[in-house]
Amino acid sequence: MNIGEARVWHTLAFFHDMDLLAAADRDRVLWLFAPEFPFRAQLESADSIHVHMKIPDTARLPRDAIVNAGAMLESEQSGYLKCAFAPGVNMIFSSIPVAEDDRLADAAPITQPFLQYRPQGGLYTDPWRRWLVRPPLS
Repeated sequence: MNIGEARVWHTLAFFHDMDLLAAADRDRVLWLFAPEFPFRAQLESADSIHVHMKIPDTARLPRDAIVNAGAMLESEQSGYLKCAFAPGVNMIFSSIPVAEDDRLADAAPITQPFLQYRPQGGLYTDPWRRWLVRPPLS
């Protein structure tokens, strides 16, 4: 494996300490390295993982602290920042609508950072993504 849990932990801990990654979301990312993760074999050949965070305002990110922590800013636009870390973690922060759920009429305003691509309340509303999370029984 090109990425290891111990190397990823440091990057995730930095963002947790900066209040940009909740402990529960950090643990969701670290679950990728658990033996029971269903796509463990695919992760073994990966060079990087992307952690997409939804935040209220990317303009308020502590860019200097992020760079000082070892990030290389790869892409930056209004409402979007992608930074790469040597352990193979790409942290992506957005405050713009990028996911289908962001465009729903009843989408709640973002008040706290959260991991973008995970089931909300345990289930997705979209049937395709629901299947990806929990395949139907045959």
